[in-house]
Amino acid sequence: MKHQRFIVTGMTCAACQANVTRTVSKLTGVEKVEVNLLSGEMTLDYDENLLSQETVIAAVQKAGYGAASMERTGPSGGNRDVWADRRKRTEEDQQAMRRRLTLSILLLIPLMYLAMGHMLGLPLPGFLSGSKGLLTNAFTQFLIAAIIGILNKKFFVVGFKALAHRSPNMDSLVALGSGASFLYGIFALYRMMWGLSTGDLALTAHYGHQLYFESAAMILALVTVGKYLEARSKAKTSDALTKLVDLSPKTALVLRNGMELELPAEQVVEGDVVIIRPGDRIPVDGLVLEGTGFVDQSAITGESIPVEKNPGDPVIS
Repeated sequence: MKHQRFIVTGMTCAACQANVTRTVSKLTGVEKVEVNLLSGEMTLDYDENLLSQETVIAAVQKAGYGAASMERTGPSGGNRDVWADRRKRTEEDQQAMRRRLTLSILLLIPLMYLAMGHMLGLPLPGFLSGSKGLLTNAFTQFLIAAIIGILNKKFFVVGFKALAHRSPNMDSLVALGSGASFLYGIFALYRMMWGLSTGDLALTAHYGHQLYFESAAMILALVTVGKYLEARSKAKTSDALTKLVDLSPKTALVLRNGMELELPAEQVVEGDVVIIRPGDRIPVDGLVLEGTGFVDQSAITGESIPVEKNPGDPVIS
């Protein structure tokens, strides 16, 4: 039975997590699968005689998500490069989300002014007000809403991709709601042009108040606020986990062939005997073979005082 971790990308909500879990659980040879939405990881126990990591990755990709193997270099799983890459990726996602949110809000303000300003008695420029400026106003709203849609195109790409794989998620709902409002706005825009071309000003005025471009943009902007807060939360969690990993020692004193060798902690393999002297930090998870002592594991378990360890007891890196 092989234990392996995978990086899963494209998950945005609990429905995505459930879809990945369900997809992988159906594969032959899978004994246990756990998917973590916050860290974007999947831990898998499977029979490598019946299943390969390439098949697992292909199944996840077929479900509409990205996947890559995260090879463990030791039983501790404390590969600092992996954690550094994860932290960098999380920070980049947060920065990209902040830019999207800022630009979306800056564009949403004039769009809301054009669409709702007259309801509050706010003045509009002459070329955008009255029956003569109705079509110009509508087309301006269309352009602003289209730019906001392009900035937040990820909702549509991920959402409709999930629909195509018959596993809709939150992005699917956002894409459908915003897309429906935008498409109806385009329909209303064509009806306005038809009214002007035929001299039916009543028809033009009627559809001039049924554009809903601002609704499409508002949906995207508000959900982006939530996405940004989620990205901030992930960045803080990733930072905390990285600091926790940094607490583990970089080297380990290993007994091999009757000799004590000081090796990088990542090179410790299953079955090695690791020597822990008083005051040392524990480089890998394991079981006590000989000796007794007290271990401070408050960083992991939250226990306020060191815990006594005897032969057979587990220790945590």
